[in-house]
Amino acid sequence: RSQMGKLDGKSVIVTGASRGIGEEIAKIFAAEGGKVACVARTLKEGDHVLEGSLQNTVNQVKAAGGEAMAITADISDYDQCVRAVEQARAAYGPIDVLVNNAGIYEATAFLAMTRQTWHRTLEANLTSAMVCSRLAADAMISANAISGRIVNIASTNAYIAEPKSADYNVSKAGLVALTR
Repeated sequence: RSQMGKLDGKSVIVTGASRGIGEEIAKIFAAEGGKVACVARTLKEGDHVLEGSLQNTVNQVKAAGGEAMAITADISDYDQCVRAVEQARAAYGPIDVLVNNAGIYEATAFLAMTRQTWHRTLEANLTSAMVCSRLAADAMISANAISGRIVNIASTNAYIAEPKSADYNVSKAGLVALTR
């Protein structure tokens, strides 16, 4: 890379980076010069029913000349959030950008939804964003970061309720409120 990127030398964490929007964000931020810590539960293909993996994302970033690392973590678990942020800081220095993208979705009718499903969705989609944001903000402040950024990826479901998605709808509306 000979051009200057918008994120040259910046330390970035992207959650949910094994597929979809998170994978694309990780690739774009690395192409802009960011050192990207890709965080997700899925390390390699076959670890999840859906296609995509951290190894795949990191390999694509590196093949394009960018810098990235894989951090396997279930960010719905507080201790794993702490470990992921610490691993990113140890590898890339003070956190400059956090992208809270990770999320889960299970279509379940409201009357069939269990408390476990409700809690699992809110932990993964909302509580994890609060925890990761607090950890990253603490790291940004302790490093006297001038321009730290936290980006939360929500959904139109925050505004337009989708059937069989009460838990997801609420988690994304909560994320919008948290961001505000």
